[in-house]
Amino acid sequence: MPSQPVDFYQAGQRHFHDAELLHDHARNAAAGQLYGFTAECGIKFLLLKQGYPSDPATGELVEDRKKRKFKKHIHELVSNINHLHAYLDGRGAAQYLAMMPSLMNFADWTTAYRYYNESHIPLSLTEWRSASREVMLMLDQLLLDMP
Repeated sequence: MPSQPVDFYQAGQRHFHDAELLHDHARNAAAGQLYGFTAECGIKFLLLKQGYPSDPATGELVEDRKKRKFKKHIHELVSNINHLHAYLDGRGAAQYLAMMPSLMNFADWTTAYRYYNESHIPLSLTEWRSASREVMLMLDQLLLDMP
């Protein structure tokens, strides 16, 4: 089956709205996962719009000339925040990272939580939700700024 084009923006919007629905119904473990995916999609959309290398056929970010897919989740992205700052600073886009001061809240997030007993998931939902909201506001601004 051929790869479908990615849409980081739409996926981030969908994940955020679904996370909010889950949060409103006290489904916190699942909401936390979606808040992380929201932030990941938002950062990847920002990188894509700032010229990060991507596969022209799918829109997926690539890591190098060999076109290996950029498969980093939000906790890996924030652990390399200096790389993100350097890349975006070099493109005059540092103001977008500055709009997300809580992004480091995802340092304790991982996709592995989907397999854990809910009692073993960190109590970071409030922080993840806050950081996800900042990402959503950044995306709104990014879209306003785009030509």
